[in-house]
Amino acid sequence: MTAGMLPLILGACEGWTEIRWKSPESATAKQQWFTDPELAENHARSLDGKAEVWFSAATRMRKGGSKQDVQEIPGFWADADDEASCQESENFLPPTLRIETSPGHQQLWWLFNEPLLLESDELINTVEATLRGIAHRIKADPA
Repeated sequence: MTAGMLPLILGACEGWTEIRWKSPESATAKQQWFTDPELAENHARSLDGKAEVWFSAATRMRKGGSKQDVQEIPGFWADADDEASCQESENFLPPTLRIETSPGHQQLWWLFNEPLLLESDELINTVEATLRGIAHRIKADPA
């Protein structure tokens, strides 16, 4: 994980950030929750080279992974996990951040001026539709 990445992305957001990881010898992922993006990043960086690590793109109002737990998003994002999606992203709105997560894999972020509070099902549905649209347009991972 690039130093300073989580504070840059999630620093203005309120709520819980999930760090999830899976080591090669484990069949299940583990998770830990943080309210401070710098502490979350420190934990993720401590796992570097030992496990595959993910972080939640949205903060949560409580420690949970459902739509009803989501609190804020710092922007829109997409995972360009192959050469085709990385190339397609070059022909799209330039992202605020383009992070190489591993060779040939990028995470793209279009950060907002301030976090978006997801306070209604309608807004959550709109965000999900926008994320699917971005993924479709750049041929990225739709998950």
